[in-house]
Amino acid sequence: MVTFEFVFNSIQQHSTAKRNGENFVTRKTFILFILIYCSTVTAQGLRIDRSIIIPTANGAKGSAMGQAFTAIADDGSALAWNPAGLAQLQVNMAALSGKLGFGAIDVQQSESSTTDYSAEQGTVPSMNYIGFVIPIPAELKNLNPVSSFAIRNLSDFADEISWSESSGNDNTDYLYKREGGLFSLSGGLGIRPFNSLYIGGSLNFLSGKQDSSLLTIAKRADEDTPDSLRRQTKNVYSGFHLEIGLIWKPFKALSAGGRIRLPHILHLNNIKYQINEEDEQSIDTEIAVKMPLSMTFGLALNPVKEFTLALDYAIKPWSDIEVNYEIPNPDKPFKDAHSFHVGAEYRARIHSITFPWRVGFFSQPEQVGSFNIAGAADQTISQNFTAGFGIYGKNVLLDFSLIYKSLEYDSISLPFDQSQYQIKRDIFNLVAQLQVFI
Repeated sequence: MVTFEFVFNSIQQHSTAKRNGENFVTRKTFILFILIYCSTVTAQGLRIDRSIIIPTANGAKGSAMGQAFTAIADDGSALAWNPAGLAQLQVNMAALSGKLGFGAIDVQQSESSTTDYSAEQGTVPSMNYIGFVIPIPAELKNLNPVSSFAIRNLSDFADEISWSESSGNDNTDYLYKREGGLFSLSGGLGIRPFNSLYIGGSLNFLSGKQDSSLLTIAKRADEDTPDSLRRQTKNVYSGFHLEIGLIWKPFKALSAGGRIRLPHILHLNNIKYQINEEDEQSIDTEIAVKMPLSMTFGLALNPVKEFTLALDYAIKPWSDIEVNYEIPNPDKPFKDAHSFHVGAEYRARIHSITFPWRVGFFSQPEQVGSFNIAGAADQTISQNFTAGFGIYGKNVLLDFSLIYKSLEYDSISLPFDQSQYQIKRDIFNLVAQLQVFI
């Protein structure tokens, strides 16, 4: 999550960019790489990866409904969406879901540019959610207490991108890989104190790592042997946070829900970087990222038994995030990312099998902007379309969802450079979830 700032000076020393026989990696393309792919923000000389605040949707059902699931939360992944929803589940369940990411990248340079680019997005699988739902019997039966334990992928860092740069007879190929994620070991409890009211909470212990590497292979027309350079960064993180949820069902056809994630601190440490195979260096410090209170509110309408319409509004005040790095006045490097979500589900039944069909949409402010020559940036808004279906038997539930994100913005290579680039990314995430009644 701290990426490439530490190695930048060493890279500049390694590549004097004389282009007269020495090894080289162009400063221009390296800056472009940071703007496009890392999408980092600077905090007192350190680059904090924006991925720490990009949430990963857990489970296929909520994902397929445009992530408008706060007032529903009625499947094995309820702990991730709203722990109050656990009290709706009165059977032992196990849920397992995985994600496959892929997509395309298009880089269009200005007419004045003499450099050509091509880029490809790799296919990256990752674990999404593993959880168990366990009702609590006996004395507390009137409260319908239901517990859940899960491993959640809160932010997925897995990524692989390859691209090429061609200028005259000089060619440079790049391969960027990133592994890891921000995970939580979570435990939660939901109860129903009244017939129409559900309350729940969860405790989430955060842990994980991020390993990033950039392999550069540069071939010059006047050289027989290409130059190569591998840069790597690593770090681990830890912390914990609490979530509180509520679902109210005043009528059979209407439910309202809310989830609050309390303020917490995410710790980054064990930061390492490497310019070559033999020289790994460590940064003897810890970074504290202070995360503010965030909330999601939702409504769900069920006018007929077979159809559900859901609406969510997520309040993510990321401009209040504080990054402390051995300084008295913390940086605030992120921007707010409030988002509106809408989703729908229709359930068809054939004999004893139910086939739910789902669609959704949401727009998402991203922590990357459209840059102009002056260096200013306006936050880019991505458009996200979701769809999915399920096959429900007596004891086994199988769900699939596909999330398509379209993201487009302008970038610059250097503040003093007149070259501008238009970046367009199409990102797909396929989620499959299996639920079994135990």
